[in-house]
Amino acid sequence: MELEIFSAYLGRFHPAIVHFPISCIVFACLAELLSWYYGGTFQPIKCSRARERSEKWRSFSRLLLATGLLSTVIAALLGFLNASDQTFGGGASETLAAHQFFALITLALLLVTCFFAVRADRRQERYSLLFMRGALLCTGGVLLYASHQGGLLVHGSDYFSEVLARSRPPQPLAQPRAEYSRAQLARLPHPNSGTVRFREDIAPIFEQRCARCHMNGKRKGGFQMNSRADLLRGGKEGPAVVLGRSEESALIHLVAGLEPDRLMPEKGELLTDLEIGMLRRWIDDGMPWDEEEGSVAAPQTVSRRKGAEEMLSPVRPPSCVPCQEKSNAIDRFLAFSETKNNVSSESLVSESRFVRRLYLDILGRLPTRLEQREAVARVSRGEEQELVAQLFSRHEEYAMAWLPFWNDLLRNDYTGPGFSQKNPKRRRKTITNFLLESLRENMPYDLLVRKLIAPDRHSVGFIRGILWPGDVGPNERPEMQAAQNVGQVFLGINLKCASCHDSFTSSWKLKDSYALASVFAEEPLEIFECGKSHGEKAAPRFLFPELNTVRDGARRKQRLVQLGRDLTDPENGRFAKNFVNRIWAKLFGRGFVEPLDEMVGLGWDEDLFRWLATSFVQHGYDIQWLLTQIVTSEAYRRESQPASEQIFEPSLSYRFEGPVYRPLPAEAVFDSLAALFRVGGPYTEGDLKRNLPYVTRTVRAKPGEEVRYLLAPHRDLLVSFAPYSKRGRKKVLKKESSVAFSGARLRSALREYYSFSEEGALLLSSEQETEEQLVFFGLGTVRFAPQVGDDPREVTLRVQGSVPLEILFFENLPSHAALREHTPLLASFGRPHRTQVTSRRDTRFSSPKILEIATHPHWDSLVRFIAAELARRETPLADIEQLLGRSISPEERKLFLEQLRKGGEHLIWSLLVSPEFLLIQ
Repeated sequence: MELEIFSAYLGRFHPAIVHFPISCIVFACLAELLSWYYGGTFQPIKCSRARERSEKWRSFSRLLLATGLLSTVIAALLGFLNASDQTFGGGASETLAAHQFFALITLALLLVTCFFAVRADRRQERYSLLFMRGALLCTGGVLLYASHQGGLLVHGSDYFSEVLARSRPPQPLAQPRAEYSRAQLARLPHPNSGTVRFREDIAPIFEQRCARCHMNGKRKGGFQMNSRADLLRGGKEGPAVVLGRSEESALIHLVAGLEPDRLMPEKGELLTDLEIGMLRRWIDDGMPWDEEEGSVAAPQTVSRRKGAEEMLSPVRPPSCVPCQEKSNAIDRFLAFSETKNNVSSESLVSESRFVRRLYLDILGRLPTRLEQREAVARVSRGEEQELVAQLFSRHEEYAMAWLPFWNDLLRNDYTGPGFSQKNPKRRRKTITNFLLESLRENMPYDLLVRKLIAPDRHSVGFIRGILWPGDVGPNERPEMQAAQNVGQVFLGINLKCASCHDSFTSSWKLKDSYALASVFAEEPLEIFECGKSHGEKAAPRFLFPELNTVRDGARRKQRLVQLGRDLTDPENGRFAKNFVNRIWAKLFGRGFVEPLDEMVGLGWDEDLFRWLATSFVQHGYDIQWLLTQIVTSEAYRRESQPASEQIFEPSLSYRFEGPVYRPLPAEAVFDSLAALFRVGGPYTEGDLKRNLPYVTRTVRAKPGEEVRYLLAPHRDLLVSFAPYSKRGRKKVLKKESSVAFSGARLRSALREYYSFSEEGALLLSSEQETEEQLVFFGLGTVRFAPQVGDDPREVTLRVQGSVPLEILFFENLPSHAALREHTPLLASFGRPHRTQVTSRRDTRFSSPKILEIATHPHWDSLVRFIAAELARRETPLADIEQLLGRSISPEERKLFLEQLRKGGEHLIWSLLVSPEFLLIQ
């Protein structure tokens, strides 16, 4: 036993000894190079000084070779003893084998080098010298590779890449590795049945098996285990632990060897089944971290958890007979709650209605008839997950559908207060492009928020806010707006009262608001209470001191980075819960906690609420994962319930029965009409200015002048015509201003025409009009559908009247309503003015709104063009059924056909303001 210990002890000197032969061989190569430089051949050297130098370097080279050979043999023996005393698993075992193999090759090449060196010196043979030098170079090359493999064993494969990664911006966590089969998971050791203590049971495992790679400053694979927060955060390959679900935790999969080539730990003894069972029990129990002195936990992490207000605590889906029948964890929680309260679950909607909901919530529009048939067929085959994944893969439509949600929440708009500032540094900034790119890429929520808090030029609009004209109070300055919005949007905290005085309804103080606002200011802000100065300044800090890393005295940019890190810290459970609450309210009509902007108290199902928030964090703040988890649940497929004022009251007596009837967002109204009837609604002059990249031609035409335009195949055309003068464009409408269009099949291609004025648009009807000629009175936009066929279409415009016009031709202009300015028509359908954060749009569709729609000229034009489109179709009733989401009765069929023969405008108007169309059921 003593000999075994002694040999193991000697083996530990291998890393120290192995550097000596490496140095010898490297310097031998340099010495031999210098010998050759000074004339290192066996030919007579004329210069005695050069001959002397060459011989000295050759002698030094031979000494280094002999020393290197001897030390290499010793290092190899010590390496053998060191490897014999340790256990290498997974990829480390392959690295060890490569290291040993190339070390032996190095030793063999070194022997060959020494043999030819002796032969060259004794016989003065030139070819022996050449062989010796070639073998020496090969030895150096193989030695470098063998040393590299040894370095990987000691430092890990990311030893160099980890340093380079520091210069890159934070990247979202990768998704967990492929799921394992039931048979693989069944091989996992079972969790221990007894109580597992961190200090006595778990900490020794971490210290003995994990510390060399993942603790005490080491972070192999970007993963550290110094604290509970580090363990929850995971590494480059995603979360390491799923709280309360050890069988789903990558940490357990690795130590149990489900992937033989990634067995952990790579060096040292593997974990026994008993140790794995203790780890499983500890994870299932929520990973309680010992706070006693001497624990592996970092002291600052322990203290942070004591005061944080909304910490995430793990919750496992409950076990009950009805629960086990549910595949979705959300349904298991709800089944447990209903079983406990002796309540029966509600019935589910039909497959057709479910598909309609999915399209409206994910893509922001109704499905077409073809899309509806294909999606219903997939649902009937049980392919809901695949259908949802397919909808999310339509990145552009998904981004446009969810852009209004983020616009409302972040006060992002295109016109309104702040945009008219002449000074660019004071002008309100839009963040539309940043939001669209984030949605297309499914940027993790925490990264998105950090980019909003510490912005670049694309995302600066959120904290920049609105610089209101005139005199404003201290609580309306941009820094205070930023503090109020951060608290409201990302934490569900109302700081507006606490921005003027200490809040009367919560524990937030005036100094808290000013401290957060000072983070956004160039220097600490002076505190004002109800307009009167306190005579003191607020040092910048985050709202929760136990999470705060914001440093007073740091530059503003650095403080913003620190604030973004504090806000999105996994220990800040309120951050994740607030977002889950908002998404649940968006999809179901009511959140776990109401009101959304002042999240106080427990949710109506706190266990489900906490589980969703915890899982959201564990899945890397993946927004689409959260949406998928919800929309694939049976809870989402339940029958909708009528909304009432009482349903939004902050009461724990609320009982979930299903989604609440939700109004169709204004953007979804017009995007649905564009999908079903190819009619998208009016553009304003501001909309067209923002889409100038789609302009293919600009013409300034005088009265009586004709303009010809050749439209490429399979492209739609939008033409804008407005008055032009030397002083610029003017919004002047003159009765004599009209435009005549002529071209083949022009009337059948006409889709929409809207005036820029509020007086309405008029398509002139005269005896001279034919299929090839149209005359428009009023200045605005006219849109023609894409032509069919491969031949280009020529369109001719003739300006009539006395006003010169500026004519712009747009091809394939985006029609998404989310990109359009705020107009009275959009406001009639609930789109808000985005000068304040809007967490929930007005759910009431009152009579004044209907009256406002009825009298709006653009709505009247849109209805007429929908009726004209239906008149062209062979099966108009099928399109009406798709609009309503149901089959029509024989009585309705008879009535609808009669109305369509009369023009159909009154029928279309009544259908478009009916609850069946305007409500998500």
